[in-house]
Amino acid sequence: EYSGLYTIPLTQAVKLSTGSLFSIVVMLTVPVGKTAYMDVSTSNNVPVDSYTISDTNAVLPTQSYLSSNGSGWTDLVGNGYNNRIKAFTSKAYSITKASTQNGSFTVTDGIGSVLYASKGDKVYVNTTPNSGYSVFNVYAQSSSGQIDIFADFANRTYSFIMPPENTTVNTKFGSLISSSLQGINSPEDICQQTNCIFIGVPSYLSYYGTGSKITARDNATSAETDYVVVIGGDLNGDSVCDALDCMLGDLMLNGKQNADGFALLAAGSDSDTIEIDDYQRVLNRSVGKS
Repeated sequence: EYSGLYTIPLTQAVKLSTGSLFSIVVMLTVPVGKTAYMDVSTSNNVPVDSYTISDTNAVLPTQSYLSSNGSGWTDLVGNGYNNRIKAFTSKAYSITKASTQNGSFTVTDGIGSVLYASKGDKVYVNTTPNSGYSVFNVYAQSSSGQIDIFADFANRTYSFIMPPENTTVNTKFGSLISSSLQGINSPEDICQQTNCIFIGVPSYLSYYGTGSKITARDNATSAETDYVVVIGGDLNGDSVCDALDCMLGDLMLNGKQNADGFALLAAGSDSDTIEIDDYQRVLNRSVGKS
């Protein structure tokens, strides 16, 4: 709202304690034969025709300096002005990363890793599952409860809006179940773990397609194991590979629709996009070929 002629975002946030002093140093490189100008704030009255323009800025000692070499500095209070350089600050809240297994994640502001963020900032959670695993859930929680998480790129990048409270972030990774079974509506039919109770979250209605989540709770120990389902060729998660997946694959192949992380897994892609070999694989599976 109060930005100047040039506003430069920092690549990494700087934490300041309340009441602490800090400085902003701007170095101007001036070509030979040229003159650099800096906008200034003054405290004086300037007559213009029949009017007087009054500047009421407080120009005080130890506020603004000028140096020709970066080592010797002159206080500009004697000149009656301050360099017009501003720093925008906001109250920051801590972001704590909880420990996780079977993968890793970073928390960023879209530029670099962050440990703090202000109310309303968009915070990104970038996930990296270990081989054979996928993102099961991403959590962000403050003292007020769970924070809404948005899947910007499923199985890769997630985001949330920072609340005015300290926040803890975690990512849970689940073991991948890669299957060719289609139209399954019971978790025990697709997950091979035995002697357990299944808690399932289908990807489409009651069907366990690509992106479905299953938690198996051992009957003897109550230990829980998380699984993420991937059905070969099932790009849209409806549990079958059919003409609709072929159409989606064609759109993704030609850059007309983005493929998220689960679609890439279902297509068997080794990259961040659907390639011609992946598309052919989906076509084959849609007609019953391996």
